[in-house]
Amino acid sequence: MIICFWNVRGINNVLKRGKIFKRLENLGVNIICFIETRVRSCNVSNVVGAFVDEWNFEANYQYIEGGRLWILWNKRLSLSVIGGCDKALSIRGDISGHSVVITAIYGSNNSESRRGLWDYLRSLESEIDHYSWVLGGDFNVIADAQESSDYDLLGLHSSADMEEFKDCLEDLEVHDHPFTGPLFTWSNKQDETYLARKLDRILTNSQWLLDFPDSCVEFKAPGASDHCLGVRESWLMHCEGNAMQIMFNKLKKLNHVLKELNMNYFSDISARVTTKRAELESVQLSILSGDSHFGVEEENKVHADPVDLEVAELEFYRQKTKIHWLQEGDLSIKIFHHKVALQKMKNTIRVIKSEDG
Repeated sequence: MIICFWNVRGINNVLKRGKIFKRLENLGVNIICFIETRVRSCNVSNVVGAFVDEWNFEANYQYIEGGRLWILWNKRLSLSVIGGCDKALSIRGDISGHSVVITAIYGSNNSESRRGLWDYLRSLESEIDHYSWVLGGDFNVIADAQESSDYDLLGLHSSADMEEFKDCLEDLEVHDHPFTGPLFTWSNKQDETYLARKLDRILTNSQWLLDFPDSCVEFKAPGASDHCLGVRESWLMHCEGNAMQIMFNKLKKLNHVLKELNMNYFSDISARVTTKRAELESVQLSILSGDSHFGVEEENKVHADPVDLEVAELEFYRQKTKIHWLQEGDLSIKIFHHKVALQKMKNTIRVIKSEDG
């Protein structure tokens, strides 16, 4: 099951809309929560019309003119809207045998308006009961001074807005789901007055963590937006069929994740090892020459990178050459290159013979 929360202001634009839905399609998303859509109700059919055959659609137009929140979910899922307000919209249903509530959030940049959102969430929490609850979106406020790029300038501090936000999270008994990706999820994209902050977050209650212990959250690059795309994934995805079909479908849905992992961290592994080794040697020579700002701590940090990559490279060639008898520490890469070349040579088709020779 893959759920995304994304502030995508400007979805009216045909080209931008195409990029957005193409990216979500590549990710294999099952539930889409769009934040700050700014699409008039009269134009909704033009935007989502092509997707209604496969997706259910709900928005919060009844709570605010112009709307702000959309939720789309695959029709194979048994979900329904339970309510909302001008800054939140929630759906409820069953996922992998667990009762779940998903709430999309758009926090105003106005303090007074946000207080109304906090009050609404408190009233919603009292109705959640035993449900697993995940809340995601653009909260438009930070919870900690370190969640802003000007922290080095301003230091530790707390505003009334931050305190109200933290009080709300405490009352709701929700916490940031552990995540990968950047800390900052929004930036003003201005060189001279650059500012980046964590305005987007994905929160869960304790029941969610009990029901979905293998779930993970990643904040991906903004792409066509100025906000990061927040994605929550779980191995506990909904698949139908017998045991073998369920396993096959789960592995198929994980395929894009594994491809992206390989591309980001393990592509051209030998070149990465060579680059990191050169970087380490440069730092070491600079330190030993006595004219460097690098220290031992920096050297140790740089030293760890090529070691990790060498282990990954070892495993890569171990699998490629089908060698299973080397012990840990036998990082003699030359033998692997030799074995790869030999294996490739054995697999090369040089002559094709017909049945009569």
